[in-house]
This record gives sequence, structure tokens and C-alpha cells, in this order.
Amino acid sequence: MLNDFSISLEDYYDQFHDKKYKNFPIELLEKMREYLVKKYEENIISIMESTLSLLGGNEEEAPEVLDNVNEIGEDIKLYNSIIEHNTTIGQYRDIIIRGLEKLIESLSKNEDKFWKEVMNSSSLNFQITIYYSLYLKFLTKAYLRLTELKVDPNMKTAECPKKRILGAVNSLVGILGTPLIMYVKENRIYPYISDLTGILLYVTKDEVLPSGNSLGYYLFSRIHGTENE
Repeated sequence: MLNDFSISLEDYYDQFHDKKYKNFPIELLEKMREYLVKKYEENIISIMESTLSLLGGNEEEAPEVLDNVNEIGEDIKLYNSIIEHNTTIGQYRDIIIRGLEKLIESLSKNEDKFWKEVMNSSSLNFQITIYYSLYLKFLTKAYLRLTELKVDPNMKTAECPKKRILGAVNSLVGILGTPLIMYVKENRIYPYISDLTGILLYVTKDEVLPSGNSLGYYLFSRIHGTENE
């Protein structure tokens, strides 16, 4: 399962290395990617876990975590800059959409396998299976929204305000996938998975706002420090 999930995410990000784009600096991008993997592969999970904890309001390790996040953030900013200055917004959107298609297809195909492995494991926890399904639903909803996103396909990505939407989706694919990577790689549950589940329940609902009595609203309000009046 680990291999399947890792390959799925690799396939998603491999879309950025498609040689079909004329004059795209493939070699430079690949070198940058190799540099990022080599530099962060040993502690990327801990960095992402700490980042998620910060988003959840846990600021006990804020200074150290922020230093790590800022460092990786600068490197990723450079990586993204290479992409943004060498694609049109239409190409950038198509890259992400194709990546989402592959990721959704792979996760859908492996969902039953994931459930069976969790059921047969010594650390049975239904939270991770629910999270898997919600993450898949989030990816599907993001995919549908991007296919409807109206852009001038010939505008340079760097000049298009909507690049932020695409960048946010691209980042969230990795960030929200961290609990699943953590489970399959380290066989442990992300401590704040209930909060993230609440967020996914919130963002994947069809309504603009969830019911005030729903579990999704309760968990979402907890993470944002609001009250259900």
C-alpha cells in the first residue's frame, strides 16, 4: 500500500516534468526537485506534521517549526517560480488537472485495499479510513472546480491572479495527504486527524455552510476557535 500511495503522489507531481511544453526547462526543474528531495526527505513528514499542528492552533513549537517551514517555503517558492515563468495559466491548470486525474484514479482503485489493510492491522483505527475517503472526495471536488475555472489560457502564469488558486490546490494535495503518508510509512495516526477530518467534511459539503449541528461544523469551529451559537 505504501508503494501504491507513494507512486500516486509521485505521478501527480511528475506532471510538472512533461516534456511536451516547448522551451520548458525540464533539466533545471528536475535538478531542483532532486535537491528538494535530498534536502528534506528525512524530515519532510515531521515538517508537514508540525505545519498542520500550527494550522490547528498548536503554537508550542512555533519558532522552530516556523524556521523549518520558512526554509522549505523559500525553496518551494523558487521551484514554483520556474514553473510560473515558463507556462501559460492554461498549461498550468492542465498540468494540475491531469495530475489530479491520475491521483484520483489510483486512490479510487486502491481504496478497498487500504480499508482491508487497516482492518487487518494491529493498529485498527477507522479515523484513517474515513480520512482516506474524505481526502479522495476533496481531490474530486478540487478537480471539478478546476475544470470549471475560467482563465485566459494564453496568459503567462506569473501574470495571472488565478495562479494562487492553482497554487493553493497544488499545496493542499500534499499537505492534506500527509496523514495518509504518515500512516502507511510509519504506521501511526496523525494526532489532530479529527480536526482535519472536520475541515474536509466542511470543504467537501455541497452546501455553502454545513449545518450548525453537524460533526463537520463542530470540528471546524473547534479548529478555528469559534462557537456554535
